[in-house]
Amino acid sequence: MSKIINIEPLNQELPSDFADRLGIYYTQQVTASHKKVNGQFFTPTPIAQLLASFCNISKTKVKILDPGCGTTILSCALIQHLIKSQNGIEAIELVAYETDIELIPYSQKAINYLKEWLSNKGIKFNFTLHNTDFVLENAVVLKENRLPSLFEEIKIVDKNFDIIISNPPYFKLSKDDKRVIASQELISGQPNIYSIFMGIAAKLLSENGELIFITPRSFASGNYFKAFRELFFNTVQIDKIHLFNSRKEAFNRDNVLQETVVIKAIREKINPNKKVLISSS
Repeated sequence: MSKIINIEPLNQELPSDFADRLGIYYTQQVTASHKKVNGQFFTPTPIAQLLASFCNISKTKVKILDPGCGTTILSCALIQHLIKSQNGIEAIELVAYETDIELIPYSQKAINYLKEWLSNKGIKFNFTLHNTDFVLENAVVLKENRLPSLFEEIKIVDKNFDIIISNPPYFKLSKDDKRVIASQELISGQPNIYSIFMGIAAKLLSENGELIFITPRSFASGNYFKAFRELFFNTVQIDKIHLFNSRKEAFNRDNVLQETVVIKAIREKINPNKKVLISSS
C-alpha cells in the first residue's frame, strides 16, 4: 500500500517523538468509531517512556516483539532506553504487528526513521512489520504441550523474544470470534482481546525474557479471566506493577476512562516467595 505522508522527522528528533507525532496526526484523520472498532488508544510519550524504563535486559543482540504496534512508539521508546542505559548493543531485531491497513504507512515511516537513527549510532537493525492478526498468527503456541491430531497442520511461530512490549487493543469479543476459537486455553467467560494478547505473548518469551504491558486491570479478578490467569501465572512471574491514581489521565488525549496498570513479568522459574515492586503515579 502506498500513501504519501507529509510529516518528516525534525532535526535530531528522537524516534519516539516522531512516532508520537505520526500517531497524533493519524488519529485526527480517522473517526472515533474507527478507533473504537480497532481498539486504538495510542500510547502518549510519557507512558511509553515509563514502560520502557521497566526493561532490564542487558545483551549485545536483542530481539523485540511489539504485537500491536500502532506507530511503534513503544518500540522506539524501548530501544532508546536500551541504548541510553547500557553500552555495547550491536544488533536489534524488531517484529511488529498492525492490522489497521490505513495505519501501516505511518508505522513504516516511523520504523524507517528508527532504522536511520540506529544506523547513525552504528547499530544493526532488522525489522518485520506484519499486517496480519497477531492472535491468529500465534495462537498455536498455546497448544505447544498438546499432541497434534493426525490431519492437523503444524504451524511454526517466531518465538524466543527477549522483550515483548505492548499497549494491546481493548475490546470484548463474541464467543464465536475466530480469535476466541483459536485461543480456547485462555477463555473462561466473556473474552477481551487484550488478555489473549497477554497470554500468547507470555508463551513467546525466551527464558528470562521480559514482558511489559499496559492493560486494563480487570484480568486480576473474576471468573471471566480465570483460565487466562492460570495459564499466564504458570508461564511468567510478575516482577513489577505500576498503578495510576487517575483512570482518566493515562489516555486523556482519547478521553478514555479506564483503570489501567503497567505490568512487567519475566519468564523464569516460578517462585511464590518472590517480591513484587509496586509503584504508582
